[in-house]
Amino acid sequence: MRRAVWLLFGGFLIVVLSACRVDSTVTIDIEGNGGGSVQVDVLLDAEATERIADLEQQLQVQDLRNAGWDVVGPSAADGGGTLVTATKSFASPDDLPVVLSEIGAFNNVMLTRTREFGATTWTFGGDIDITGGVDQFGDEELGALLGGRVTGVDVAAIETELRKPVAEMFGLNVIVQMADDVEANASSTDGRQASWVARIDDLAPTTMSVTSAVKDDRPRLLALIAIILAAAAVVTLLLAGIWAARSRSRAGYIEPEPLATEPVPTGATPPGAPQPAQTPTSRRGKPAPTIAQSATPAAAAAAATAAAGAATMPTPVPTRRSRSGAPQLVVLDAMGVIYRHADDVEELLIPFIEDNGGTATPDQIRNLYRQASLGQLTSTELWAGAGVEGDPATLDRAYLAQFRMTGGLLAFLDKLSHKKIPVACVSNDVSLWSRLLRQGFGLDTKIGPWIISGDIGARKPDTLIYESLRTTVGAPYDVYLFIDDRVENLDKARELGMRTALFDPSGLIVDTNGHRVVRGFNEFFKR
Repeated sequence: MRRAVWLLFGGFLIVVLSACRVDSTVTIDIEGNGGGSVQVDVLLDAEATERIADLEQQLQVQDLRNAGWDVVGPSAADGGGTLVTATKSFASPDDLPVVLSEIGAFNNVMLTRTREFGATTWTFGGDIDITGGVDQFGDEELGALLGGRVTGVDVAAIETELRKPVAEMFGLNVIVQMADDVEANASSTDGRQASWVARIDDLAPTTMSVTSAVKDDRPRLLALIAIILAAAAVVTLLLAGIWAARSRSRAGYIEPEPLATEPVPTGATPPGAPQPAQTPTSRRGKPAPTIAQSATPAAAAAAATAAAGAATMPTPVPTRRSRSGAPQLVVLDAMGVIYRHADDVEELLIPFIEDNGGTATPDQIRNLYRQASLGQLTSTELWAGAGVEGDPATLDRAYLAQFRMTGGLLAFLDKLSHKKIPVACVSNDVSLWSRLLRQGFGLDTKIGPWIISGDIGARKPDTLIYESLRTTVGAPYDVYLFIDDRVENLDKARELGMRTALFDPSGLIVDTNGHRVVRGFNEFFKR
């Protein structure tokens, strides 16, 4: 049976018999990520409330609750009336038409997203259709028992007796609320809201169309910063060239002495060459040949990130656990912990490539990302491999503009800083994207070192990336608290001797494998 329609309009059938009035409001709240909720409010006036003593018995809503609706009421309303409310959430744009179909008054519903540089535009559309009259809200099983009347009442006889049409006894309002200001064909708009009014005696369905652009100034700010830095680099090069030219004009150009060409014993350092600890890394953070020849793979990978990581290390890490047993270093994962997107490839990268004309399949995109996160491809090569045309730097900025920090992170970092507990990050990510994100959010001064798979050439849960962290910070595993949203990454950390915490804000992870579960950053400081 259509219980959702009965909740919305069942009161209407009762009121028709009572010569009273009922008003129904459907509020569709669409959030910036495409999820949201649908709320149905049914308000009976005071006269209906007085005449119907057993309203709670007549409104059978258990089927609604079984279908995932949260039902509140009947409860007292202002003016002596009665209010019944039902709410159901939806997680994605594809779920919204399904939820509205359970109400029974909506057709052709769609919610689409268009991404542009610095903005995401959401478009909602559909029809409010209650032109079928009272019978539209009945029950076919009931009609079979009552000689074809699906509502169980003779509407024409009631209208004759009361001398007014049923349309004057019932009102349906629909409100669409979005994350930012809206433009709509609505009866009225007010900032983030648009509203329509539909009547049972309408000759045609009421069409809804509303758009809202969610703006993000960070890509423009990053572009401005990039321009300023580029200009500064050009000025620096010009000044350096002028200084070098003047120096040569004063003293003459001196050719540097060549390095010794005689054979060098194995394992020794050539005269004039830098020591292994000072050897620079390659563009992707891989060690120079002298490091690879004189160190283990773990030490070589650690040396590749030591320079960048040490510069942002807020506090030295003690080499033994404190007497209180508190961790001496907190290690965070990026995706799903620092940033609220647990699966950035599925949630953000694949839709972005598809929306921007990419030709790669989802499986091909996943493979391209894995290669880039291992330092085997640059982001420019990833875009090209996915068939996305455009300036790679512009694509990088537009893609990264979608990311959001997890709520409570900054307060968590401030508390740890006050307690003088440093914070590091170990993440599977593309090197350039990781750097741009942490700089854009101002995290490079709050977290360090950043051990990124694209720099190391290994992804969690590979032991090599954990060893890179240990070698970089110079402290044993047993003083770390490792926080991640993936059980397999925590399993490896625990195997190496770290304490672990599974970050699961949604509460959807069933098999935690014995790891402590936290729903948010505030839980770390509860007593």
